[in-house]
Amino acid sequence: MDKKCWCKNVLGVILFPLCISTTIAFSQEVIKKSWTPNIAYFFLGAAIYLFIHLFFHKPIVAYITGHELTHALWGFLFGARIKKMKIGRRGGSVAMTKTNILVSLAPYVFPIYTFLVMIVYFIISFFWQTEWMAQAAVFLIGATFSFHLALSLYALRVRQPDLKAGGFLLSTALIYLANIFVLTVIFTLISHRISLGNFFFSSVEEGKLVYNRIIDSLVSAVASTRGYITSLRGAEQ
Repeated sequence: MDKKCWCKNVLGVILFPLCISTTIAFSQEVIKKSWTPNIAYFFLGAAIYLFIHLFFHKPIVAYITGHELTHALWGFLFGARIKKMKIGRRGGSVAMTKTNILVSLAPYVFPIYTFLVMIVYFIISFFWQTEWMAQAAVFLIGATFSFHLALSLYALRVRQPDLKAGGFLLSTALIYLANIFVLTVIFTLISHRISLGNFFFSSVEEGKLVYNRIIDSLVSAVASTRGYITSLRGAEQ
């Protein structure tokens, strides 16, 4: 393992307690405070897609198409030139002039179909807006985000070259944190009861508690080990 890879793995381990703290903050600041009739449509859409995914059909080609388009979009945003794109039922690829860890992980953290639904609704709502249309949009947002999560997990079961840029531990931590953040933004737009500032503040406060507990446990373990070694040396003398 080279030094660069070792550093990425260490950073990934350091970020995992942050994953715990953001999960706690998400539960306290988002799930408990966001419940409105609109949120019910989100979860209904998510549940219906998941049911179809598990028992009937996995839209693999649609996922691969979105996956490669997301690579291309983020590559373009970072100044890369797209040379070639290949999409098929068994996989896809994008050849571009340059890449980075954000471009590599983009399909796992950026639900492209969810954002397309949001953009289309935003445009249509300028000219025509009804309650049922808003509910349908929220339903589709839930369904497409569930599609994103379920098929991203399905894809990650196979060894993905996309994770090589950041290493497995760092990439996993970043994917988890980014999806929590994106879901919080979506809930903020849907519910209007959530504050991103409160979510970040709660994440930081919970993070302090988690990191302090880990540090205290490590200090206690080191002290116990030293005490045990000292007692063994005293017994030998």
